[in-house]
Amino acid sequence: MKKGKKTIRLTESEMVSMIERIVNEVKREKRNQISESIKPNSRKRLLQEKHQRLLLESEGEMILADLEEMDENNPNPVLEKLKRHLEMLEREGGKALRDFKRKLTKFKGKLRTTSKFWDKKFTSFFKKIKFL
Repeated sequence: MKKGKKTIRLTESEMVSMIERIVNEVKREKRNQISESIKPNSRKRLLQEKHQRLLLESEGEMILADLEEMDENNPNPVLEKLKRHLEMLEREGGKALRDFKRKLTKFKGKLRTTSKFWDKKFTSFFKKIKFL
């Protein structure tokens, strides 16, 4: 049995709207496929970045605590940790670096009021590494 061909008559506006609808459907499907493939990766990346910032922040807090309890006769281990941390923050840049600089400036202010010797030592350290 032979199937017959049917002729369908469409106005120009009907044909244009049908083509637009099909094109928009295809675009929507592509966008959905792309967003589904990106979402897990972007969430993972955001979580990794947040985790890295938290690690940097907590390390900075530990270094500040070490600075407060630093051995006057042997300050080098703490200052070396501080130097490495600052270098890491400079590579990261942004808000974490600015926040830590503020905390260090506050700490330096505390030093100034308690000990002129440590204030000078701290200042010379930062001049050496060209930070504050």
